Amino acid sequence: IGQATVIRLVAEGATAIGVDTNEEGLRQTVTRAMATAGAGGGARHLVGSVSDESTAPRVVADVLATEGKLDVLVNLAGILRSEPVTSTTLELFRQVLEVNLVGTFLFCREAVPALLATKGNIVNAASTSSLYGHPYMTAYAASKGGVYALTHSLAWELLTRGVRVNAVAPGGITTP
Repeated sequence: IGQATVIRLVAEGATAIGVDTNEEGLRQTVTRAMATAGAGGGARHLVGSVSDESTAPRVVADVLATEGKLDVLVNLAGILRSEPVTSTTLELFRQVLEVNLVGTFLFCREAVPALLATKGNIVNAASTSSLYGHPYMTAYAASKGGVYALTHSLAWELLTRGVRVNAVAPGGITTP
């Protein structure tokens, strides 16, 4: 979903900066995006974990330094670990929450001041799992339910300040 989003944004003339721990995947995304770049469109990447509290400030500072502004934040990072609840360790549960929910929160928190200046937008990836039960996905469903609630609350918080906040809730997607 992240790669397809970057490719689409760049094709429409946006500059997109991808963030992930997988540098090779990021390079492939940038290469594919640049092959379809529209007028003014561009793509680059920054390596980092969304669940590391130092990543979001570094990325937002980089965007502001190189682009001069931030118009849209798209939080698509996510991991799924399918396990029966009885086999789900606390470590696994926390790992899923850290990437899916905490990472989304950290980037929203860091980007809001810049988005207030541009009257920008936030799009967060929830999941159908945030709305309907899915067996063996307790950690994932809890994390995406948290993304849904975070998005809803942030939308109300920023509504009168000109920043739109929405969530998408895709179903299952085959990814590497």
